[in-house]
Amino acid sequence: MDIVINYYAVLGAGITGVILGVLWYGPIFGKAWTKEMGVTPEEVAAFRSDKKKMAAMNRNYAYVAIAALVMAFVLNLVIMSTSAYVKPDIALGFASAFWVWVGFIVPVTLNGVLWEGKSKRYWLITSGYYLVSLSLMSVILTHWM
Repeated sequence: MDIVINYYAVLGAGITGVILGVLWYGPIFGKAWTKEMGVTPEEVAAFRSDKKKMAAMNRNYAYVAIAALVMAFVLNLVIMSTSAYVKPDIALGFASAFWVWVGFIVPVTLNGVLWEGKSKRYWLITSGYYLVSLSLMSVILTHWM
């Protein structure tokens, strides 16, 4: 089987992950997430007024975008590998996203609760983002296969 990667699909899936992250950790769960991180609204305001910290945060968005592209690329490889046995469709994409989430994201993010003292609510917000992000990415990737 020839593996042909649709880089436009990977790019679209990666951008979707970044946009979801902006919404997820902003208007959707931003307040709850910062509370679970132990950050006060005053600390957020002070952070936003510090130009050096904001510049560093803006650079971090570039790393986040690269990470989302890598995640989309690898998810695409997982879906393509599985599609050698099953017709690639949205159901296969969702199943691939779910099992990648269960096998890789859940164990890694659970360490934050078990060893770093993060709350279960923090874990639900963070791991929930990855489940939704991977699911949306899988729809884009399977649609463009």
